[in-house]
Amino acid sequence: MAVQTRQDLQALPKIDLHRHLEGSVRPATFLEIARTRHIPLPTDDLEGLCRLIQVTDDPPDFLQFLSKFDLFRGFWPDREAIERVAFEAVEDAAQDHVVYLELRYAPVHFARKSCFRAKDVIEWVTAGARCAAAQYGLRVEFIATVARHYPLEVNLPGIEAVLEMGRDRFVGFDVAGDEIHFPLDPFEPYLRRVKEIGLGLTLHAGEAGGAGNVRQAIERFQAERIGHGVHVIQDESTVQLALQRGVTFEMCLTSNLQTATVPSLALHPAKDLLDRGLCITLNTDDPSISRTNLTREWELALSEARFLPSDLLTVSRNAVQAAFLPEREKSKIRQILLRIPNYGQKESGLPGPVS
Repeated sequence: MAVQTRQDLQALPKIDLHRHLEGSVRPATFLEIARTRHIPLPTDDLEGLCRLIQVTDDPPDFLQFLSKFDLFRGFWPDREAIERVAFEAVEDAAQDHVVYLELRYAPVHFARKSCFRAKDVIEWVTAGARCAAAQYGLRVEFIATVARHYPLEVNLPGIEAVLEMGRDRFVGFDVAGDEIHFPLDPFEPYLRRVKEIGLGLTLHAGEAGGAGNVRQAIERFQAERIGHGVHVIQDESTVQLALQRGVTFEMCLTSNLQTATVPSLALHPAKDLLDRGLCITLNTDDPSISRTNLTREWELALSEARFLPSDLLTVSRNAVQAAFLPEREKSKIRQILLRIPNYGQKESGLPGPVS
């Protein structure tokens, strides 16, 4: 029995391993914070603001997509605002029936305007997100992110705070941003230290760049997961390397379309890579900027990206296995996912509504 409606998909428990807090801010909240703190914006109109911070009728383009973050940078005025957007990001995930979320963010992104300590920002994000998680009954963990297109000295306070706080506050570490013009080399010693303190490593690669960036992330930097990695399909030897190493690919269909990573979802390689045995997951990336949620991503996978209903069971299993959690904690998440019909079976379709 196949999925009947979008409501059926929405009702199913889900896992999101690749969601940026910076791309999860509600436009109305952003505007309200600016108004109440008297922070000037290019427009005081919500519709006009949405055109600046969301993908609306923009042509697909990677750097254009990144520009949607510009207004958020250097904006955050106080603890209350930071805790609020962290709370709301988790609240939005919960309302989409996400039961396990790995929320990633760059501490320096929220610290720069008011010269906050990165450690304080980490505590505020943790407090806001965990409050929502407790209220709505989901689990949230955190991945620290740095932007490769910022100078190392800008990123360093956040990196040092992450290395000091380690697994008390984070389960993983990520390098995101413009992979076309900015190599990973300056971050190499810090990536080694991240691994040494026990954090999982996921690196954005093969999104705007080619398969060579994926190979470098796996071979040189020992990444366990790849953010996007769409262009791995361009090189068979890198596909084989990923298979041998058991590397997980965090696919984000809508943002891949909006960044011109793929020309259409029908040509997105996620399904082909899944069929080849690669560990593929489906995620939201920046749900507010892309105007999406995980239900929408699942719906697009079925309607446009050639996924079968049974593939959604596979990506859910993959997400549990790839989560940056100890095995005993993964088992708890698996028990929740047993609410998905036939989740425990190897081959099945995905039925309709779940009560």
